[in-house]
Amino acid sequence: MESELARAVVVSVGGSRPSLDLADATAVLHVDFGCGPMDMSIHAFFLEDFLVLCRTVELKDRMVDRGLAMAGETPLMLAPWLCQSWDVGIAMPYLVQHALVGIPANAWSRRATHEVLRGIGLVVKVADCTTRWSDMSSFRVWLRTDDPNRIPPQRILVVEEPRRQQAPGREDAVDAFWYPVEIIKESPLVRPSWGSAPHLPPGHHRRRQTLTRMWMVAVVGMERGPAMEGRALLRRRLQMARRARCRSHLHQR
Repeated sequence: MESELARAVVVSVGGSRPSLDLADATAVLHVDFGCGPMDMSIHAFFLEDFLVLCRTVELKDRMVDRGLAMAGETPLMLAPWLCQSWDVGIAMPYLVQHALVGIPANAWSRRATHEVLRGIGLVVKVADCTTRWSDMSSFRVWLRTDDPNRIPPQRILVVEEPRRQQAPGREDAVDAFWYPVEIIKESPLVRPSWGSAPHLPPGHHRRRQTLTRMWMVAVVGMERGPAMEGRALLRRRLQMARRARCRSHLHQR
């Protein structure tokens, strides 16, 4: 996907942001740049409006250099796709040891911890006793996070059940199993001084983990309210910047 995104152009609808569907935007870009369906594909895109995947770098450069296309009176702003444009950097200064109680043996892997703790922080180490299966009373990990207060006391781990042959006429097939997982803090917070990396426990290094073949996803415990508010705020800020760029392009023309 990275090679395709290197030839990608983001299209933002400017002005009063009238309704512009995918077909209309495609037709405008084909005419303005003298190309056809084999030269580009265009897709609806969040946070902006459309994402164009160009067949060649030359076409992508032409679109970016022009920077603007017009759909009647509606300006379409063109910019290269940049990973940094959509990422929001955060600092994670806290390091906390946690015990995850309730992870089943059939999902005993580091991947399960990533699913349970998704959106909270980064798992930087798994305890040796957990890795060696010598202590399966809890799954012990060290977690880097930006805000320890956001760590919930419990989440649900859902483990997909491989399809089994069902008896004819039965409709009570089981698709997955869910397990409540308690998240227990086992050590005080460690916050390094500014400018230094967090001090990890002795023996910290990357380990190859045996991954279960089952797909897992944590579905409970997400703080949806603040996340949705942050997403709406980011969209509003991008729209304000987009309109400012649009006015600048129109003034130059």
